[in-house]
Amino acid sequence: MPGLNGIEVAELMCDINPRLNIIFVTGYPEYALQAFNVPVSDFIVKPVSEDALKTSFDNLRFPPEQSVESYCYDNVKDAKALAARLRSIRKERDLSVKELADRIDVSFQTIYRWENGERIPDDFNMGKLMNVLGVRMKDIISDIDLDYTAGI
Repeated sequence: MPGLNGIEVAELMCDINPRLNIIFVTGYPEYALQAFNVPVSDFIVKPVSEDALKTSFDNLRFPPEQSVESYCYDNVKDAKALAARLRSIRKERDLSVKELADRIDVSFQTIYRWENGERIPDDFNMGKLMNVLGVRMKDIISDIDLDYTAGI
């Protein structure tokens, strides 16, 4: 990954959402100790077996039934700030809502909701947004204080 390595991305993501479950899957076992400095659920070395994945999912730090659905947030101002940032970056890249939606494989309504502060992207879609828009996480969220753990 250009700019940041997986451990640095995980640290940023955990700053945003401390209840995030992260499982590192890598061919580099020498990074295991460094990875566990980030609050991760597991570290799996390739090749990955079905049993290893099942064990990891069975031992998540925050089981799915306890996780926040659709990123609950209370601070509408900050959700609106993220929405404005996403809209601005998309427009700078000269992409229509439909073009961006097609490139990250979501509906144009989803992009519309993100850009109007009705919803915020989950981690997977945030990664796809970063890739398609050619930005880093800090370019999207710097100076935005989203409370991903509201209501927990």
